[in-house]
Amino acid sequence: MAKKKDKEYLEPEEAVKIVENGEPPYKVPPEENGNGDRNSKEAQLLSSTAEAIALRRAEIKGRIRLEKNRHNMELAMVKMRQTGRERAKIHFSTYTGIYLTLLVGLFLYATQTLASEALAVVASIISVVIINLSAIMKSVVEADEPKDPTVILGELLELQLQQEEKKK
Repeated sequence: MAKKKDKEYLEPEEAVKIVENGEPPYKVPPEENGNGDRNSKEAQLLSSTAEAIALRRAEIKGRIRLEKNRHNMELAMVKMRQTGRERAKIHFSTYTGIYLTLLVGLFLYATQTLASEALAVVASIISVVIINLSAIMKSVVEADEPKDPTVILGELLELQLQQEEKKK
């Protein structure tokens, strides 16, 4: 094989010296901070900027998830602390209109399909149910919540103190 003329090869003696001493005859100067070539600096800056943007996005997504979980926990706590009366109020206020509409629709259907003798019975039953649902809705919505016993005792104590002051 012939050596290529376009490349410069080391002489065998020089190569032996390099291998034995461990130092090459020439050294590439180390790149100093701030004195590197422009392309490598731009590449480093772009990669660090992309990493910083990705890190910031991940941080923001984490905060959003944390806030969503916190809000979900607060909603769960509110629902957990609801009394049966509060739940009934919410249910009746939400669905009573649907129940009443369904019953009125059934009544209208019954007027068209049933005989006149059976229609009176169905109409009276549906009327009673509608009246009862309306009464339940009214009592649930208008009824006051029972007071906390400590509040009641505090009010009684204040009344007793006011009565004692009036007697003096």
